[in-house]
Amino acid sequence: MSAVDPITLEVIRNSLKFNLDEVELTLCRTAYSSTVYEVRDMCAGWIDADGRLIAQGRYGLPIFMAFFSTSIEAGIEIYGRDGFEPGDVLT
Repeated sequence: MSAVDPITLEVIRNSLKFNLDEVELTLCRTAYSSTVYEVRDMCAGWIDADGRLIAQGRYGLPIFMAFFSTSIEAGIEIYGRDGFEPGDVLT
């Protein structure tokens, strides 16, 4: 594996976090539930295929991150590792 220089690493890390912030803010703006748009009772995160957290948004409740790996594991159990396509979402 080749080393990534620190500047590139920070640019990628911050763009992943910014993307999730935008996802959460868009969810708040478009939600029909006051629980989501007022209380921000949600979260967003990037998870790899093994269920490891890569990045999380800043505006949701971080306690939900504890259940992300469970969702990924259940999705893999139901659909298999090859049963996902780009853009698929587990909720």
